[in-house]
Amino acid sequence: MTPWLQLLLEAILPIVKSIAYAKISDLSTEIFQEKQHQALSLLKSVASETQIDLNTQNLKEKIVKSPEISGKEIEELLQIFAWLIEKTGLNFPSKTFLQEKALQQQLVVENRETLLQFASYQRETTLKLPEIKKIIENWSLRLLPSQLLESHLNRNSIPLLIFVAPPPIKDDSHSEICELESQINEGLRKFLTTNYPLKSQVRPTEFLGGALDANLFRGEASIKALSGILKSEPTLILDSEISGDYLYFRLAYWGLAQESYTYQTLLQIPYRELLNTSAKNRARKWQETQTKLLELGKTIAEIKRLGGENYDNLTVLAEEEELQQAGIDPRDLNLSYQINSQDWEYLNRVLIACHCLVAGWMADIYHLMKNEISPQLPQLLPDLIKDIPDEKLIDDLAAATVSIYQNVFEMLAISQFSLLPELTINLAYSLSYLPNQIWANQQLDMSLASWLHLHQLPVVSERVQNLQNMSSDLTGSDEEYCQTLQKCLLILGDNLAVTEVEKLLKIIASQTKPPQQIQFYFTQIIADNSAAVTSLAISPNQQTLTLVGGSDDCTIKLWDLEKNFNPTPRKILNGHSGKVLAIALDRDGQILASSDKSQDRSYIKIWHFPTGKLCRTLFGHKKDIHSLALSPNGQTLVSGSHKIKLWDLKSGEPLCTLFGHKEWVYALTFSPDGETIISGSEDKTVKIWHPTTEELLSVFQGHQASVTSVTISLDGSKIASASKDCTLKVWDVETEKLLYSREHSGAVYAVKISPDGQYIFSASEDKTIKIWHLETGELVQTLADFSAAVRALALSPDGQTLASRSQDNLIKIWRCF
Repeated sequence: MTPWLQLLLEAILPIVKSIAYAKISDLSTEIFQEKQHQALSLLKSVASETQIDLNTQNLKEKIVKSPEISGKEIEELLQIFAWLIEKTGLNFPSKTFLQEKALQQQLVVENRETLLQFASYQRETTLKLPEIKKIIENWSLRLLPSQLLESHLNRNSIPLLIFVAPPPIKDDSHSEICELESQINEGLRKFLTTNYPLKSQVRPTEFLGGALDANLFRGEASIKALSGILKSEPTLILDSEISGDYLYFRLAYWGLAQESYTYQTLLQIPYRELLNTSAKNRARKWQETQTKLLELGKTIAEIKRLGGENYDNLTVLAEEEELQQAGIDPRDLNLSYQINSQDWEYLNRVLIACHCLVAGWMADIYHLMKNEISPQLPQLLPDLIKDIPDEKLIDDLAAATVSIYQNVFEMLAISQFSLLPELTINLAYSLSYLPNQIWANQQLDMSLASWLHLHQLPVVSERVQNLQNMSSDLTGSDEEYCQTLQKCLLILGDNLAVTEVEKLLKIIASQTKPPQQIQFYFTQIIADNSAAVTSLAISPNQQTLTLVGGSDDCTIKLWDLEKNFNPTPRKILNGHSGKVLAIALDRDGQILASSDKSQDRSYIKIWHFPTGKLCRTLFGHKKDIHSLALSPNGQTLVSGSHKIKLWDLKSGEPLCTLFGHKEWVYALTFSPDGETIISGSEDKTVKIWHPTTEELLSVFQGHQASVTSVTISLDGSKIASASKDCTLKVWDVETEKLLYSREHSGAVYAVKISPDGQYIFSASEDKTIKIWHLETGELVQTLADFSAAVRALALSPDGQTLASRSQDNLIKIWRCF
């Protein structure tokens, strides 16, 4: 591991421990409440002896409701106390004299203490006024404290505040300033918005890029001032400074009820060396081009002109390698490479990855320790570091991530050891996609060992033997763990271990009652040779089922699915000026929505389905609209292009636009209660949105290619997603966990869940439709009577009729018997 990354680990581990053991307390509130209780008890005691109604005197209300006791109120209380004492002395018999005397003495003491405390408070406030004024004058944020504090008052989950203070770097050879702040802010903002959004109820963070004023920020002095004012807000500040040829990357952090902040130098990045490395890589690449130019007969002068700085860098590189072979250290010589924008871009990618990595670490650790939320950075790691060409650096980052989370897991395991097997196997699965799989193998073996320890079973050095030792204690609750174990082993290529896990899954399956089997049979065929049908739907009216197909000849065709079936459409809806891309029917079969792509822009048309009358045309998208969905009440439409738009069908006006997906949105559906929207995108994610608040509620990550289709069970508990990565995945909505993944031998284009919530139908490029049991993931039936890829599915409301469209332009109707 590189020294600067080793330094990062040494610096960040104490911070991890400080987060883990932080306790939330508010001593000032407890003391004030205790004083209120004492004062009220005292007054009640006096009132009971003198028969005075406290409510009449409004004393109880004054003490309980007032957050602070002003000087005027203290004087009023003293007058009331004196009046009570005087009244007590006049009216009570002599036998209570000692009690009254003690009471009067107690009142005097309490009054004196109250006055002293108030005077102390006034004195402290007066002394701090100049300090506060000085702090505000040198305030390094472009936001006032009230703007930060008030935004979190009504939140259930307190977000982690994140600030960045990156410096400008001066390139002396070009006498130019390379501003890194905007690139780092944009990269970190994109990472946090996608994976740790502020609106999330699970792992919220609030990134305030550009909030730190570089002209006023003074390193630790500013950190101390900020922590004094914002000590109630968990805060992470990523600060960096240039000194010579090195960039010092620092972290400041304070958590909930943490008495003091932590400020550490995490790593020392040789940024000049990274720039030179990029220049060397460009020179080596140019060497291949130079050889080709020489073969074409180009002269050295022509090659030098065409190569420019790459030619000069290649000359320097050749000299450096010659000196190294002669045993001379090039660092002792003046060898200067020419740096350009490509080299700065390489440095930017490295710095953005480091900022995202540390921000993800700290956000995961904060929410894990605070709310026991499982970390998600490990599964983001492959995408996060994929743009870094240095394999050694990738290995170092992976090693650092493993070390951080191992420390976190070990601390968490002190009180919750049962979480360790699941946490470590998920980490192993995430790391298995990295080029170097040593980290994944280590975590997988640790997970097996912790599972066996948890069940008090023997642990040996052989992985296969450990898997065999698991068989005696398996239950149905271990199915998800074994499935994740199987997926990880498949990626790692451990075929012997995969065989053993398959045996474990069979043991689990034998302990559960097998699902009731269903069978679908092919009954009818529609061959529309005039145009290809792009999308399918079946009307909700079960008495007269109607198949609806959007076509690339700009029409929508309707077929009656009756016993006296006629392959000729009973009705054709005209009105689109381009290929029909998507269609959607409402729950009552009254509204049909369809989208197209014309030459200039895309349109959505709303039809009265029973009559086929066009009601209105919606304008708003400029790019292809690949997906549509209607709310259960038929009042809202959601459409997906590069953005997601919501429409009010009564007025035809757009309600809002949901931003968050990075690529095309290929799939949309509403939850059965209409409270959420599920979307699937080319960016490999499935997301859940709240249509009214526009809040991004959840992000499901795990697909390795475009998500082509999404569906949700009728009870709203499970989501199924299909992808071009050849998998069908089923997710638990409440826990946001992947329940299981099933594979086709080709891309999966469509997925449907039966209305009774028992089965999943998946259509694939491998020329099959597979039917799976939703609860167990068991394969129930394979429909293989196809000669081309199956691209679309439609299922009737009773789940008894299935329609499929294959790439050979054939629509097939299947019935359940």
